[in-house]
Amino acid sequence: MRAVGEQDRERCAALAGADPGSFWAAIDAGDGDPLNWCGSSAAYALLAAARPRRGSLRHYEQWNIDDASVVTFAGMAFYR
Repeated sequence: MRAVGEQDRERCAALAGADPGSFWAAIDAGDGDPLNWCGSSAAYALLAAARPRRGSLRHYEQWNIDDASVVTFAGMAFYR
């Protein structure tokens, strides 16, 4: 779960950078999306449509569903 958390926070940092292309590059680094971020396309659309100047990670949590699965979620704020 620690490794997933590190990768998630890197992605959140890319999202907070408010650049759709950089965010998408962090999601798909040539090997698809190994973390299976279900909200990645919606987050990309937010960046592309709303064009915020920056964002910030407000809260992050993980929930260990079973021995092989974890669900992570985050709250972020975006600013013009």
